[in-house]
Amino acid sequence: MRWFHNLGTFTTLLPLLFGYLSILGGQSTFGYGLFLAGGWTLLSRAQAFLGGPPVACTLEMAQRLQLVMNIADSEDACCSHPQPEWWVESVRCASCSKKLDDMMRPDLGRPRKDGFIRGWLRLWLSDGHPMVLPDEPQN
Repeated sequence: MRWFHNLGTFTTLLPLLFGYLSILGGQSTFGYGLFLAGGWTLLSRAQAFLGGPPVACTLEMAQRLQLVMNIADSEDACCSHPQPEWWVESVRCASCSKKLDDMMRPDLGRPRKDGFIRGWLRLWLSDGHPMVLPDEPQN
């Protein structure tokens, strides 16, 4: 996933280049659109280097998911037939609904009812980060 994320950053250079050439060639409206889209993507990707939120899918995330799977296959499982599933706000067992990890699922373009275009726009704006906030502890 990180490789695809970095590949997306690299391919952002194409709209920037074509946008710049379109501005020079006379199609300024089209060129500005390409240039703004490429610039937005580069700025959102540069946040990870400038102290912003980290990349949506990290090695630590994969290791935590593997630990959940290892526990589900061991004697310390939550129930007799554990089936870990990654829900929006946490990793839970599908059999008993016990919360196995508090890790929120990143928004990485899973199919939705609102269609391809809206899903792509949501993914582009959020850069893959979760769209919901974690639950606050109640007193």
